[in-house]
Amino acid sequence: MEDVSPKLYKQIRSLFDKAVSSDRTIQRFENRIRDGTATQKELNVYAQLLGRHASKACQTVLIPENLPNETLYFNIAENIIKPLLLENRAEVVSRASAIHKRMTAEAGVGLKPVIPPVRKHDIRVSALIDELTADGITAESVSALLGDPLATISAKAVDDFIQANAEQAQTAGFQPKIIREYDGVGLHEGKDACEWCLSRAGEWDYGEAYDNGVFERHSGCGCRTTFVLGEFSQDVWSKAEWQTNNDAARSEAIREKQEELMAGTKRKSREREAREVFIREQMNAGKTFNDAWTAYTKAQGR
Repeated sequence: MEDVSPKLYKQIRSLFDKAVSSDRTIQRFENRIRDGTATQKELNVYAQLLGRHASKACQTVLIPENLPNETLYFNIAENIIKPLLLENRAEVVSRASAIHKRMTAEAGVGLKPVIPPVRKHDIRVSALIDELTADGITAESVSALLGDPLATISAKAVDDFIQANAEQAQTAGFQPKIIREYDGVGLHEGKDACEWCLSRAGEWDYGEAYDNGVFERHSGCGCRTTFVLGEFSQDVWSKAEWQTNNDAARSEAIREKQEELMAGTKRKSREREAREVFIREQMNAGKTFNDAWTAYTKAQGR
């Protein structure tokens, strides 16, 4: 059987690139990236728009008459959807890094952007491809899964970036604040208030945000996540004094605090890895991501 993946991917990429280049919101954002005025909120919108354009292009091309035996086979889905979403992720992370560099420079600190691991992204994409190519799935279901989930995976690149860099900021001695804003319109499309999202909205300390699933989002979620560095928690002096005061007692206090923070970060990293393994196993058993997350929180006694 002929591999139609290259031809279909070329068609999808052409539609996607055309949509992005003609999207005025995206082009304004790109201009603001170049002149150094883009914001984290605009980054959220950018990521979601990339996902929406990817969704529309896939829904247009991956239709029964374009597929062998009118079926979206696993190799076709993997050869098209995975690279498309990986490229989206790379674009989002690149813009997020530019914004982060400016933000930390304005704060007078030298924190380089942390690039979140691709592993999380791959888990989400693999789960989606499994759903798209499951036995007995209908053409209507494939079309639906090519809608919100693709946009959500693109938006998740922002959440992953914020989580990785907020964790770094905390390890460096800051008190990062995570802000999640509920979007009752956006990808929620004006439906009834989403209690799942509302419970995660607001301003959180990094640890609280992690524990309460603030970095997660359901399919179709239009919430916006941003973060600020917060205060330098190891210092009772002003910023100017922090830069010039080097007495031994203060240096030792900072060293001890950093060791404490690093230990906490390592613990959270182990917890996060265990959580990802648990959720993946639940999804392999046939559960949706939201059901797997609910099972995880119940297992943790929350």
